[in-house]
Amino acid sequence: MINPNSKTKSYSVHLNSISIALLVSMNFIASMLRISGGIFIISLSIIAIQFYSRKGISISLKSILMILYILIIFLFSFLINDNNYYAIDSILKFFIFGIIPIYLSNCDFDEILVLKLILVIGFISLPFLTTRNYHDIASEYKMGLSYAILPIFFSAIILASEKYLYKIISWVVIIACVIILIDIGSRGAVVSLFCFISVFFFSKLIKREFLKYASLLLFTGLFFVLIENIWSVLSWLQFSLMKYDMSIYALDKTILYYGQDKLLNFRDYLWVSAIDGIKDSFLIGNGIGSFQLIHGTYVHNIFLQSIWEGGLLLFIPVVAVFFISLMTILHNSFSEKNIFLIYLLSLSFFSLLFSSMFWMNQNLWLLIGIVLNNYSKFPNSHTLKIGEI
Repeated sequence: MINPNSKTKSYSVHLNSISIALLVSMNFIASMLRISGGIFIISLSIIAIQFYSRKGISISLKSILMILYILIIFLFSFLINDNNYYAIDSILKFFIFGIIPIYLSNCDFDEILVLKLILVIGFISLPFLTTRNYHDIASEYKMGLSYAILPIFFSAIILASEKYLYKIISWVVIIACVIILIDIGSRGAVVSLFCFISVFFFSKLIKREFLKYASLLLFTGLFFVLIENIWSVLSWLQFSLMKYDMSIYALDKTILYYGQDKLLNFRDYLWVSAIDGIKDSFLIGNGIGSFQLIHGTYVHNIFLQSIWEGGLLLFIPVVAVFFISLMTILHNSFSEKNIFLIYLLSLSFFSLLFSSMFWMNQNLWLLIGIVLNNYSKFPNSHTLKIGEI
């Protein structure tokens, strides 16, 4: 006899998976819709699905305490800086990009189903993506779109070893994403992609924990050697591509900035200013949005932004989530939860190392919620081979 409760739970899991797929890909969907308030419409759709699937909203005490903790940090910011409209803008972003993901992290969902749904969203959008003229659009829009396409690209890479239809769809999407990122991909998006591919295949191919750590040390050493010779490597790559009348947007931009002695596009000056300002208010920070108020732009680094804005009160939780996620990936087998951690880590921390603000990165807050609510379950996650899904 089939338990009716199992059917209800399965139905709820599917609706939760749809909600999370919409959440993770909301920037991509909004950019494809090209309508005012696209993010707001998607957020309302997620809330409606949750009310329908769970007949109301339920959330764990841990999640409530996390949200209250963040709101207290915002309160400190309002007390420190009067009339800080950047702080008001950030708290509004947190209500959409932060609270909704933290809530969804409480739900039971199927990680692989989420990835499949995101892949299908990307596949359906291919006619809009591949027919658009990107040459005349602003560089800011190119950067935003190149980050927005990463959830689709990462899902396709993960599911490329799937069977039958999903394998075909994955490779079609991969080819389309490669072409688009060659044309418009920002340097930060390319770095995030490189980090994702490295961690994903590193976790997939190396099974023993000792070999993982040894390989990580070797990879770190090779990375620093590459950095030392980066100009020679990039120049050789650009010259090789020019022979075939090819170019890569991120590569050309990097070499151009390197020649103008502004490889980091003045981010290094922002980072130095942030480090200097941290000394003045190390514990509670300088207030959310205060860096923008002073410098006219954001810090362009998740760790410096967290300690500047919220001091150790914000910096310690952010760093803790990063290391817990990384250590979980290193310690555990190649499981559904491990795959999804790598996925969210790449879309959050790796993407926020050089650009954007974490108040509007829903993937970061989803990762924080999952680590907060499910960390104790990670070691028990079962082994899963992607090709056997």
